[in-house]
Amino acid sequence: MLLRFRSAPALASFLLLAPDAALVAQYRLPSDSVVRRIIDEQVGPKHTAGLVIGLLFGLGGGLGALVTALIGAVTGFVLLWAVGAAGTRMFKEEAMGGGDIKMMAMVGAFVGWQGVLLTIFLGALLGTVIFVPLSLIGQKRLVPFGVFLSLGAATTWLAGPAVIMWYRTFVLQP
Repeated sequence: MLLRFRSAPALASFLLLAPDAALVAQYRLPSDSVVRRIIDEQVGPKHTAGLVIGLLFGLGGGLGALVTALIGAVTGFVLLWAVGAAGTRMFKEEAMGGGDIKMMAMVGAFVGWQGVLLTIFLGALLGTVIFVPLSLIGQKRLVPFGVFLSLGAATTWLAGPAVIMWYRTFVLQP
């Protein structure tokens, strides 16, 4: 089940705490889009606060919602950590920053494990659409993945249940 908190405080908390979720956030602090790093000293406390707030909203929704929020947070953290560890071994350099990993734990607390999967897919898809053409014309650049994860998280928040339902209906049907 995709976890969505429909209350105004939950939405405000999610949007406030997701770095680079909107272009305005990019001008507020140096971040992934500018320096290709989510600066932990600046956003680390927001990730922690977002994780706690997401879990508290889960707790407010009952035991089932809290378990969904916990599973989402763990899934977001572990998946991105594993991708980062594999990428670091493969490329012999840091492949995923800790800020991205912590951000996905926070996002997972708000959207649940299915939302984490959709967020990562959408983030990777958006990053690919933008950076593959740049690579093909010879502009090899590091991908600021946090920006795309944030856009994927916002899309998941707003349209996640509809996207998942579409996927189940049209893609998984024989």
